[in-house]
Amino acid sequence: MSHLSKIKTVFERIDESDYHIGSFYPFLVLRNVTAWRIYFRFIALFGFCLWLVYGFDSVIEQTYPLIDNFIPLLMGKISFSEIVAMMQEVYGKGSHFSAVVIYGVAWLYLSDTLEKNGITKSFNFFSSMLLTFLNMGIFEIAWNRACAYYQNLPWLMLQTSNIPQYYAWIGVGLLFLLYSYYYGFKLNFSNSSTIFVALAIITWGFWVYFPLPTQQINVITTEGLWTSSKLFPQTLYTVDLDPTDNVYKGVFYYVENNWVHLTNVLAKIFTTSAIVLICSLRKKPE
Repeated sequence: MSHLSKIKTVFERIDESDYHIGSFYPFLVLRNVTAWRIYFRFIALFGFCLWLVYGFDSVIEQTYPLIDNFIPLLMGKISFSEIVAMMQEVYGKGSHFSAVVIYGVAWLYLSDTLEKNGITKSFNFFSSMLLTFLNMGIFEIAWNRACAYYQNLPWLMLQTSNIPQYYAWIGVGLLFLLYSYYYGFKLNFSNSSTIFVALAIITWGFWVYFPLPTQQINVITTEGLWTSSKLFPQTLYTVDLDPTDNVYKGVFYYVENNWVHLTNVLAKIFTTSAIVLICSLRKKPE
């Protein structure tokens, strides 16, 4: 038996803790994986339903007009058709429901698989969360780098909010993998993960050299005319109209193209699946 098996991990200490504030046991929340699975199932299912209702390229931001105007709607101060019009104005401009579904299912798969491999309770919760953060961070950095390069939007990689956040997600995920390796777990490289890595690479390549018709747009900036590229096309272009002001914030220009969005969704599914399979940690042989 390895000497590491005699060392109590931080997660074992969390699981054994009976610390409470009155009748509230904060550490119980962290080790109750069953409750978290119910929560993520609800999120994934609810996100899928909203995805169906709001449209293929729909976003979370489309729910805001209804939320913000619910009371005025009940009081008759605004019509439902007006709210629907406001929802359509932000269609495709924000955080996609498809991402909610994909990452929700990824968390659930990781949690279930890790439990079967001996990672339980709070260790399971933190594993699933941090590895999902790693997953999201990898995709978002890859997307931002590709879009910045192929669409000539270098300011995307200079954002002071999103980019540090994505790198932080990757950082905590990698640190957790090192921690897990120290305590006897290893990455899972298999035929399935190899297949999904190949599918991800092929889909990203298809996206970059997209062979189907796309609409190019022109935008006037302080540095002249910016024209979208045929390489790595998007449904939403975020263009910084004044690249010299060091603010690094853009204006949305939406171009509906369900084939481009489908490619985006497939790239996210295959990339996420590859990372999830590789991160389905296994015990190292003694």
